[in-house]
Amino acid sequence: MGPACRICGHEYENMLHVLRYCNTARDIRNKLIQIDGSIRAKDAFAATSGILRDQSRRWIIGFNRYLDNCVVLDSKLSGISDGLKLALDGKRVLIQTDSLEAVNIIQVSDHESSNLALVMRIHSLLKLLSH
Repeated sequence: MGPACRICGHEYENMLHVLRYCNTARDIRNKLIQIDGSIRAKDAFAATSGILRDQSRRWIIGFNRYLDNCVVLDSKLSGISDGLKLALDGKRVLIQTDSLEAVNIIQVSDHESSNLALVMRIHSLLKLLSH
């Protein structure tokens, strides 16, 4: 792989280019969904929350939802799903989460996962956003 930008094909790819000059990367950052999900151990209280921001990082809408009993991964995936539903009117969306496990399970689409229905819902929402 050469030094060219893998996003737009510019001669050189470096952080300054991607963050400031790459128009394609700027378009991808059109909307930002910040997600968090958490579980309170003592009583298994599970919830997810997030915010949707515009390209200038201004607040558009926030959300939260009680999830009943579930594992942390399910709360993260539910937050991603809820955020995508709110962003359906946007063209491009960037999802920010602190869960590498959630990102991996969405990318791999493990059919033996206990979260298969939730992952399939996320894939459907992502397809709607890409059209």
